[in-house]
Amino acid sequence: MTDISAGLLVAKAKEQLPYTHKVYEMLHQNPEPSGEERQTAAFIRQELAALGLDTTPVLDNGTLALLDTGRPGKTLLLRADIDALPVQEDECNLSGKKPLVSGKPGVCHACGHDGHAAMALGAMRVLHALRQQLAGSVLFLFESGEERGGLTKDAIRAALRE
Repeated sequence: MTDISAGLLVAKAKEQLPYTHKVYEMLHQNPEPSGEERQTAAFIRQELAALGLDTTPVLDNGTLALLDTGRPGKTLLLRADIDALPVQEDECNLSGKKPLVSGKPGVCHACGHDGHAAMALGAMRVLHALRQQLAGSVLFLFESGEERGGLTKDAIRAALRE
């Protein structure tokens, strides 16, 4: 990274809050279990393509994208899980009815992967906006099937074999 102030990063992140929250809500309401994240993967790939980033499918429904600044430097990997659990979400918590619940019976993001993926997409947009001020590359790995156990190493190996 070159000269980017913390204030600029915070400002860019705040600009992405409405987008990140909207993505979180959409993913929370439309969870897909491990190995079945087809709509989630399609959405993520659409978001990556909108920024002009090429995508590579990785195992099942995973996705890899590269943000290359065109300047030498280190490569950073940002990874996010995208799968949900086979769990029925309760419409209420201790403070009452939840404002947002899964729209799919028997499947929910009790694991927080909806937030994980939304934050990674928000970070991707921040870094893309600042790419002229960065050096090196950022790989974004959206991992499918994480709840089935230990696919991260396989996903990274598959992603780096290009």
